[in-house]
Amino acid sequence: PSDPLKSKTFYVAREVMTTERSFLKGIHLVEKAFHGSIKMHNRTVKEILPESAQRTIFSNIAAIYELSVELLVQLEKRIDKWEENPQISDIFVKRAPFFKMYSRYSADFEQSQAALSQWLKKSSQLREIANTIESNRLCCGLTIPTYMLYPIQRVPRYRLLLQAYLKTLKEGDLDYENTTKALELMGAAAMHM
Repeated sequence: PSDPLKSKTFYVAREVMTTERSFLKGIHLVEKAFHGSIKMHNRTVKEILPESAQRTIFSNIAAIYELSVELLVQLEKRIDKWEENPQISDIFVKRAPFFKMYSRYSADFEQSQAALSQWLKKSSQLREIANTIESNRLCCGLTIPTYMLYPIQRVPRYRLLLQAYLKTLKEGDLDYENTTKALELMGAAAMHM
């Protein structure tokens, strides 16, 4: 019998988990580092970005962040116990209704970026926070607006990863049906973006 940890299916499943981890690191910089610093500054020093501007700029990225945390935890558990339960697509099927939040983020994105640009020009303290985060090696030389683009790219990326995953399966395999359903649901989510 072949080793399930050496199968193509396992490698693609692990890639799904690895890309989720990278995605989460990126939006962590936006939601926890940047937005968190703004909220802290507003509370402890003085308001540099009103609540209404925060809603416009960050939209629902906090909810997307929480979904990603939950997804990563589930994917890591599956990869760790792959020999016992070699499937991942049921995780996506179960959370499919929550992927609609990406379409809201996408719809708000242009206005979000315009507001961010305007506030960065207007507030030297906001610029300073952004520059401090962007100069951190964790940012890898990318800007906050670049990381804010991550959620826009994520649903199409899920589709590509699930398509690659499906190619490793045969009809009748444990995860085949859920993978085709997950792809269908991701397609529907992508159409609303």
